[in-house]
Amino acid sequence: VLTLDFKFTEVKGQPPCLSSVPFHTGRCGYKMAIKAYLNGDGEGRGTHLSLYVVLMPGDFDPLLPWPFKQTVSLSVLDQSGAGNHRSLSFKPDPTSKSFQQPSTESVSNIAVGFSCFLPLNKLETPHNAVYVRDDTLFVKAKVDTAGLDQL
Repeated sequence: VLTLDFKFTEVKGQPPCLSSVPFHTGRCGYKMAIKAYLNGDGEGRGTHLSLYVVLMPGDFDPLLPWPFKQTVSLSVLDQSGAGNHRSLSFKPDPTSKSFQQPSTESVSNIAVGFSCFLPLNKLETPHNAVYVRDDTLFVKAKVDTAGLDQL
């Protein structure tokens, strides 16, 4: 299982979508990034934090099985030390274009995830947790690599 933590810092004047640095699911794995809409996207606009992952063209794509079928979990980490992290997972739909091999001409596939990940009121004033401290939010991506050959 691959687990990565990302720090998202809201900067005034930034676009409403923040993207993580690209990461790989292993040494020669799928290339991905996380997208966070701090004021929501789509159905969650103005009411929720929205979190998504995107597959990106990577150097190892010809060696990897397609479509992408690995379970992905996204978490917002509790910075209070109490461990009250909030997580949601999804298993990819192998028929969706979002999980097909990305075209080398594109920046990324269409993002997939949760438009209503966490209500903003729970993000800003949660009970028994601190998700935003010093204008910083930590997001964790966990990709189940079971069944993948290690290259």
